[in-house]
Amino acid sequence: QALREEAAALREQLEDRQRMLHEGSEEARSLKEGSERLEKQVIALGEDARLARDEASAVKEELQSTCRELEIRTKEASSLRAAFEEQHQHLLETRDALLAARQALDHPPPPP
Repeated sequence: QALREEAAALREQLEDRQRMLHEGSEEARSLKEGSERLEKQVIALGEDARLARDEASAVKEELQSTCRELEIRTKEASSLRAAFEEQHQHLLETRDALLAARQALDHPPPPP
């Protein structure tokens, strides 16, 4: 009788341990699946980061190019402004000379 009780107790312990082992296996499988999902997410995030760096690099290059072009255009505008001011001054001088000539024609000096 004692042996049967001990055997029953041992069987119950064995069943408990088998159930715990099965639950542990299920948990391990679940953890492994979760780990695999996280690994895929990390890989995807790494790819996203690489793409973002590439895009930022392209935007930086485009911005640098735009800044160089802006410098060129600014120098061109400055040269055009200087040429315009020179032409404007020349036109003012020509106008003044023409006005003086007209004045001379309209009011000739009295004959001596």
